[in-house]
Amino acid sequence: MLHFSESFEDFATLQKSVELKLLNFFDFFWHIIEKPSWKNSENLIKDSKRVHTRGAFITLLNQNPKISKENFDAWNKDVEHGFFHGFITSFYAYSLYKNKQEIHDLVDSPALGKSNKDFSKGVDIFYSCLFHDFVKSAFEKEPHDELLKDYFPLCTDDTYFHSNGEKETILVLSDRLELTRYKDYENWVDCSKISNQIEVFGEKEFCHFLNHIRPFLENIINFQDDVWAFHSDESKKWLNLNSYQHKSFFPEVHWSIENLNKNIDEKKYVCCFSKYINQTKYGLSEIEYGITGLIPKTKIKNYGNEICALPLEIFADLSVNTQRDHPFILIENKIPIKEWNFVYNEVKEIKDIAFYKCNILSAKTLMEFIKITNMIKELIHSLKVN
Repeated sequence: MLHFSESFEDFATLQKSVELKLLNFFDFFWHIIEKPSWKNSENLIKDSKRVHTRGAFITLLNQNPKISKENFDAWNKDVEHGFFHGFITSFYAYSLYKNKQEIHDLVDSPALGKSNKDFSKGVDIFYSCLFHDFVKSAFEKEPHDELLKDYFPLCTDDTYFHSNGEKETILVLSDRLELTRYKDYENWVDCSKISNQIEVFGEKEFCHFLNHIRPFLENIINFQDDVWAFHSDESKKWLNLNSYQHKSFFPEVHWSIENLNKNIDEKKYVCCFSKYINQTKYGLSEIEYGITGLIPKTKIKNYGNEICALPLEIFADLSVNTQRDHPFILIENKIPIKEWNFVYNEVKEIKDIAFYKCNILSAKTLMEFIKITNMIKELIHSLKVN
């Protein structure tokens, strides 16, 4: 079932289509967590009722009991069953609504009653998707779905027995789709039970998401506290300089100076910058010359490489007698291209790499993902964590 085209035109079309699905979901979730649209502030002022909606998400978060910071951290950092899994399950739930207006109307409808259960109709679906495996992540207890009621008592009823999968609710179907995150899922998952949902999402789009976009998003969460090395493709900038040996492959030694006069012990030094990526302040202004490769420091080290300063003596015999003011990656062992994550401004830039092997995302979608996930976690930390 999982296939993809090596045609750039097909790849670019799928990339734009899936990223649009993500951006629409992010916008929807912003609305759920009550982000006022101040872009239309004049209209908001005229109609004060539109400044804020009913606050169902924060009402749900505000229910006792509280959870400990240790439990929150365990759930947040567990990409298999924690926050990231819940967020992608929510994305699938939104995607499975063929009529998006139906779910928008449901979350925008006036409060249906005085109880918290009535008050949260519609929003509780995505709240439940987000937290459905919390007990498995935070406590490693079973039955994790039944025990969830002790910590999150206002989830949809099906959340507390979602593991048996007998009732095919939107949460169960979305959670089942997330089983495809395992590479061997076809060996133990009844694919006939997810074929209809994949068809609704779009089979080619779904495969593209799994192969090229979901791994990037997972890396952002999995290495959220790590330093990331990155650099843009400078081939167009440097092609006319005789002192620079342009490499046709990227990113392994694209900025390598291995072919210059001074080569230190035959080692490859690859130019990079470094930042904490999981911050809303993270600016991608450095993307000036095309597509940018990013990789967390942990993965660099896992392959026996390191981030370092360039040795001073490497420029001793060069006409440009200067030390570089940014780090380099000292490449002792090759890093597979699938370990890198590539960010682009314009989709045509994808042509510059072996795109069919890569994790890829636009700078816009990357930033929006970081913003929305950070905001959700900030609300949880504010209202639910002791």
